[in-house]
Amino acid sequence: MAHISIAEVKENMILADTLIDRNGCILLNKGTTLTPNHLRILEMRGIAEVPVEKASPDRTDDNCQENPEARSRAESLARLRFCHTDLEHPFMSALFRIAVSRKTIELEQETVPSRNGGETSFPSSTAPPPITITSDKLLDLIKNDVRLPTLLSIYKKINEVIMDPGSSAHTIADVIGKDSSLTARLLKLVNSSFYGFPSKIETLSRAVAIVGTRQLSMLTAGIDIVNSFTHIPSDVIDIKSCWRHNIACGALSRVLAGCKNIENSERIFVGGLLHDIGRLVLYNYAPRQSAYLLAESRSRSRLLDSYEQEMLGYTHAFLGGLLLKRWKLPLSLESMVMNHHRPDPSQYHLETAIVHVADIIVNALEIGSSGESLVPPLDPEAWKRIDLPTAALPSAIDQMECQVDEVLQFFISGI
Repeated sequence: MAHISIAEVKENMILADTLIDRNGCILLNKGTTLTPNHLRILEMRGIAEVPVEKASPDRTDDNCQENPEARSRAESLARLRFCHTDLEHPFMSALFRIAVSRKTIELEQETVPSRNGGETSFPSSTAPPPITITSDKLLDLIKNDVRLPTLLSIYKKINEVIMDPGSSAHTIADVIGKDSSLTARLLKLVNSSFYGFPSKIETLSRAVAIVGTRQLSMLTAGIDIVNSFTHIPSDVIDIKSCWRHNIACGALSRVLAGCKNIENSERIFVGGLLHDIGRLVLYNYAPRQSAYLLAESRSRSRLLDSYEQEMLGYTHAFLGGLLLKRWKLPLSLESMVMNHHRPDPSQYHLETAIVHVADIIVNALEIGSSGESLVPPLDPEAWKRIDLPTAALPSAIDQMECQVDEVLQFFISGI
């Protein structure tokens, strides 16, 4: 029997002893042949070492030979996408290498569909359409038109119950249970790889007791907001690809928060989930102008948020922050959304830094797309705040990717 690092554990290895977590709960029994799902659970539960007996004799290592031509083309494409970043920075250099390796595999397997889930082609234009949505009009729009009736009722009631010292898990479950669709989604989510609990959670009250009241209230807000922005015109953006990007950013933010032992990581998940909500408002209420901005930013190799500032006088991040303020969501969420490209002004330094870095990684790896075709630049101070070794990146990315497609179906219906 040997104890090996979780990073070295492979599929089909056999547990030499029963595996117990830090709380004394049995995770896996002795003799279990490890599957990819087991490995995901162990990583999410923070297991550092695993006692293994042996590897299955028919297991082979994945040492496929790279195609030099595909590698060269992948690197050229990556350099175009990383043109606004500092590749001398250790984090960006490591991320660039990961992006090149993944793009090489894509190019070698030309039949494999893009991870974007479909990319929209934006027609270029010789002259911009009139910008009819000024900052003043947008403020009026936020005040009067962009409403979430369900959120304003259920989320408010949940928080009223949380503030009541006499409330219980059953009381909060009763409030959430009034919306059967929301109830079903929350139960599916807490029983998914997003949490990786070893036993099934059958009731809302049990979910509240295990996950936590404030955590579930955040997830409730996230689910409701996502489903209020799923009807964007398809000639502007692929909405499924857009939400895949946002969910990947939220999932990776949660993984990075877990690496820093931050409590209530669901809050940071929702911050990542909603980081580009301002773009969805623009796509919904100014589709013609948005299509122009998308096309021109790509043709000029401009970062989309800088082009928004130039053409509109504000960015999607600013608009998203105003929107969350209007909905009276927590100030930490507002800050994560408003400052996710420039985290320094945020009073929630670490949380916003995490969303900032997660967004850069997800953009770099082309996991979905909310419209940005280039990799945003890194704020070096944000990476310092997170203070993770670059060697931790592949594991964090793997954990995130194990969750994205499963979580997507719980948050979005009908698209």
